[in-house]
Amino acid sequence: MLKLINSILSENPTADITLINKLQLLVDKYNLKWVPSKLGKGAYFIMHTLSTSKELSYENYRRNWSKSNKLQGKGMLLKGDNLKSFKKIYKDIHKVNLGANLNSLWIGDWLHAYDYLTKIVNNAAGKTSKVQKPKLKLVNGGKTSWASEFDIQEELVKLASYSNLNLRREYVIDNLLKNKTNNLARTRRYDLVHISDKRVVIYELKKGLLTIEDVSTSLGEKGYMNLARSHFGKEVKLVFLSPIGIQEEAKRLIDEMSNIGFLKVNDFAKAIYLSIEEEMKKKDSLWFARERILPQFPRLLKELIVKREAA
Repeated sequence: MLKLINSILSENPTADITLINKLQLLVDKYNLKWVPSKLGKGAYFIMHTLSTSKELSYENYRRNWSKSNKLQGKGMLLKGDNLKSFKKIYKDIHKVNLGANLNSLWIGDWLHAYDYLTKIVNNAAGKTSKVQKPKLKLVNGGKTSWASEFDIQEELVKLASYSNLNLRREYVIDNLLKNKTNNLARTRRYDLVHISDKRVVIYELKKGLLTIEDVSTSLGEKGYMNLARSHFGKEVKLVFLSPIGIQEEAKRLIDEMSNIGFLKVNDFAKAIYLSIEEEMKKKDSLWFARERILPQFPRLLKELIVKREAA
């Protein structure tokens, strides 16, 4: 793989090697991703990923720094063909799709990224900022019949117990990041966790509508992804769950990020159940899934129950 220092010097032979080495340390420390230009030179970073690496709101750069002249280097707002080209390079190098719905993205060259990383901790504008809650635009909507998130957890774990998906509820780990943030919680508690040999999938439940503030707090202030990567030492995916739906602004943010997703609770439950049916088919026991398992979950699988009864 192209080395950071070589890529930067190929574009700017007079670049300060001391600063490049310091940036390399930050890249290693925070597991930051960068890509060269389409000419294979330089180093460019997605700015909101730098914000969240420092446990700040993903909006920190856009709100406080994108129009400021206080940072060295160059920050750029990509749109159209330029964004399309950046997405392709990013996917080719990191095997990560930035999302088809992403229509704009702030990036910075190596010097801009380095200056931002070194300034945001001590600068007032770099303090964790809660995102102002905008008017709610729903991707999905409706009311929930669930009394609590615990009830949803209980039903999902029970359903998953019939499948190959081993869901662990209320998974607690030590907060190794507590000294790096203003949040001094000694532990972090994940709602549902599935651990396999290659990766860990965390399911974060919200009883109500999933908002942009929920996403920002989980990724920034609480540092869910960074903490999980440190604890498990393998690939981590975070999936937000809600029985109601997701705010449009929150969905837009999730679409911009790798290894972050959203599912409605009932869609997640349906996927689990259909996997059970597939396994039962192999054992000639499909009747057991439809007659014994399906009726146990009238709230999670209402759509399937109605469909099966009508068939």
